[in-house]
Amino acid sequence: MELHQKFQTLCQRTKNLSFYITGVLICMNIFAISKTPDFFIAKFNSYESQKIYLFELSLLFGLCLNIAYNYKNEFKIKDHYLYILIIFNPYLTLLQKTITAGVIMFLNQKNIDLIFRGIKHGITFNIIPAIYQLIFQKSIGLSKIGESLLSTDLSQIAKIEISNHKFIRSYGLLAHPNILAFISLMNPKINNKLKDFINLITLSGSNTLALYLKKLKNKKYLNISLIILILILLIKGQNSLSERFNQIIINNSHHNFQPIHNLILEPINSKNWGLLYGLIMLTISNINKTYFLIPILLLDHFIISSFACFTVLILYLKSMDIKTNTVKLKKIII
Repeated sequence: MELHQKFQTLCQRTKNLSFYITGVLICMNIFAISKTPDFFIAKFNSYESQKIYLFELSLLFGLCLNIAYNYKNEFKIKDHYLYILIIFNPYLTLLQKTITAGVIMFLNQKNIDLIFRGIKHGITFNIIPAIYQLIFQKSIGLSKIGESLLSTDLSQIAKIEISNHKFIRSYGLLAHPNILAFISLMNPKINNKLKDFINLITLSGSNTLALYLKKLKNKKYLNISLIILILILLIKGQNSLSERFNQIIINNSHHNFQPIHNLILEPINSKNWGLLYGLIMLTISNINKTYFLIPILLLDHFIISSFACFTVLILYLKSMDIKTNTVKLKKIII
């Protein structure tokens, strides 16, 4: 009996560590290519390649332990639109679809809190390479833990142009500045000051606007997010904004396999009606929780094209659902 109890305790601690490590690894773009698509004009199709991320293996391990030991079912069928999003998301592998469905069905609030705590520490660590990249305009040399190869001379790198000079945006250890900003934005354990700072160094306009909308709900009309948003618009200038809107209007994204930078037009263009339904329901079913995501849905695609972003989105929605149901239960008891 005592040996069984010790084994149960060991499994519990291992599971908790696995979820925490998952959060840290979400903030690092470490993966192996499991299937390589065709090449086109010597450009690798990163969006359609199938990858196995290190964090998804850690999350899968934690899910298996959760199912095997002392799991309390908090599954709610009303989240059907999330399953539709998972099924019709063309950028997820079968393993990733299985894992994200498992997150909805088999994670509780404690598990999610551990993942968000790991993400908080991972994001904090990302600040070091992000600042270095911003100042020195090159990689710091952490490619083994996810840093992209960065240089102003390289194509397909997120840059801004000021007075005919190009400057790269901060990536941290992730695949794109907007991914770093989005993962920070969706983490309730990260305070707004840190989110604002990350939005500033990544120059992520859509995420800054989203954070500003969140603050508007608390009637904070003049705040640091608004200042950062204005600063980003001034830095990027009219040409950058015109380029983004042109990409949306003519249904292309730098001609490098990216989805359209608008998650209403993207499924319409690809006739993916299941994805369109899921995204619309994501917005209107939880408008009080997801209203701030509207500018990201209209101006970017990483919510569906990045597995890290998609996972964090599912974790956020699952966490909000658990908290809402907990409040309702307390009211019924009272």
